[in-house]
Amino acid sequence: MCKSEYKEKFLEAIKLGNQLLSGWSVDADELGDFIDRIEKSGSQNRNRSFNKELVELLKEQLINKGFVKPANKCLEYSTYAVQLIEDLQDRGRLPELPFFLTVGNVYYKGEPEPSLASKESIEALIKKGKGVSDVNIHVWITSFDLSVIDLTLQFSLAAKGKLAGQPVAMVTDPLNKDYVYEPILVNNLFDRAICHGDLTSSWV
Repeated sequence: MCKSEYKEKFLEAIKLGNQLLSGWSVDADELGDFIDRIEKSGSQNRNRSFNKELVELLKEQLINKGFVKPANKCLEYSTYAVQLIEDLQDRGRLPELPFFLTVGNVYYKGEPEPSLASKESIEALIKKGKGVSDVNIHVWITSFDLSVIDLTLQFSLAAKGKLAGQPVAMVTDPLNKDYVYEPILVNNLFDRAICHGDLTSSWV
């Protein structure tokens, strides 16, 4: 899958999020045009630097709020990070650039971690409503330039003994040779549909 295919999947995931969840929506066509302009601007290095600085800020804020054990808490950490970003933007501390709560699959060195979600399984999860006790998905943040901000995956891999070295919160291309991301649904209110207020660990 090349980056343009990822972008197609991401925009389809936006549409699915608009369809399945009310209260937050994005025009996928306008977003596609915005992404095209970002890609043509030649600002990839500047954008990557901005995203890395943002991750450091998020880590500081999360630790201050008591978020200190990221393993197996992708939904909790990513959801709270999006809320932090939006709050910082409202207070003028960050530029008004879009960031998206993204739900789907991740492959580590070619293998899914640990099983695959689908449109059907995510739709079924949403239909069950609040109080879901076991969330078998992966959740991350997609930046305005289609970079992936993943606050938990390496910590979860390390907890399973699959990662050598010290785990970190990642800013990565969505199609990194070791980490391949497949978006299925994008909606910044996803957590509120399934377990807001009663959030338990998800698997990655």
